Amino acid sequence: MGQGSLSMSGNNVKMSVDKIVGDSSGILTVRPTQTIHMRGSEGHLPFSLLSQKGSNVTFPSSMNCRGVEVAMRGVMGEMTNLTVGPECRFILENSTETEFMLDHVVVQTGGYMAALREDRQDVRMTGKTFDIRGGAKVSRLCTI
Repeated sequence: MGQGSLSMSGNNVKMSVDKIVGDSSGILTVRPTQTIHMRGSEGHLPFSLLSQKGSNVTFPSSMNCRGVEVAMRGVMGEMTNLTVGPECRFILENSTETEFMLDHVVVQTGGYMAALREDRQDVRMTGKTFDIRGGAKVSRLCTI
């Protein structure tokens, strides 16, 4: 992953931001009991993100990523639109939740989205549209 990194230390740390910026080379790690809330109606995620089990991440209601990796192992807040752009990997990996509300999902050419589980729990995505463009990949893997 990236060059620069930001991780918060301490229990029950809560961070709320109005604007997110970066150059696609950094990483944000959100640890258990920590929360980050990225406000706003639209946003581009300009860094990689690792959300550990027990953490809580809220993205802008309409979010896109390109050239970064997102590993969601904690709780992800409700999102209206998610666009997984070129060279973005968006992975719901053994998340503490198994049901996700995403009204509109687009996985563009060169994008990758996956739901990975090491147990037998079903992963449910509820929404209105799911658009997979040429060359994009979507996976559901269970490793039991």
